[in-house]
Amino acid sequence: MATSLDNKVFRIGVNVDADSVFNKDPKQPNMYEVEGMKGQANHQMMIDSYVKLINDHPLLSYLEDPFAEADFAGMRKLKEALKEKAPQVEVGLKNIFKSSDLQIVKELTKFEELTEEDLEAERNK
Repeated sequence: MATSLDNKVFRIGVNVDADSVFNKDPKQPNMYEVEGMKGQANHQMMIDSYVKLINDHPLLSYLEDPFAEADFAGMRKLKEALKEKAPQVEVGLKNIFKSSDLQIVKELTKFEELTEEDLEAERNK
């Protein structure tokens, strides 16, 4: 069965490098200072902007470093959103492999129980 990717001449990838706009202030954890957005962006705002970018540009099929290297929760939420809304898009994690510390990889790939907020969001889908 042919997919829409079979008809594309080429595919586009974007190196987001979100680590460079990650707010490391412990008073406002997991927030991003993205140019053009009013205030700071949280996980969901970042995910929504990536999904919009993907929908607006159908040749986009790769995102590299869409969240900061320490933002494991954001990366997990993005992967879930893309699985549902844009399964053709691959996500690269160059930032987590720049050192030989396997603890970072373990933290990113471990399973955690969903929070009440996550469970409520799942119920409302």
